Amino acid sequence: MSRRRWIIGGAIFVATFLLLGRVVAGWYVDYLWYDALGALAVWRARAGDLLILRGATFSVATLFVFCNG
Repeated sequence: MSRRRWIIGGAIFVATFLLLGRVVAGWYVDYLWYDALGALAVWRARAGDLLILRGATFSVATLFVFCNG
């Protein structure tokens, strides 16, 4: 592999790591906040609903793209 491919691959890896880190940090801060309020059941319900909603949206969008490709 050329040097340019290594640099591009490294940049993509770093960008992905930073974006995922931001998402995980946001979820963790929300978890701590709801825990401090004594409302972990609310956080679990909210987190579950968001996972279902985002997963369904991703699935529908992926299906749409592959059907139109």
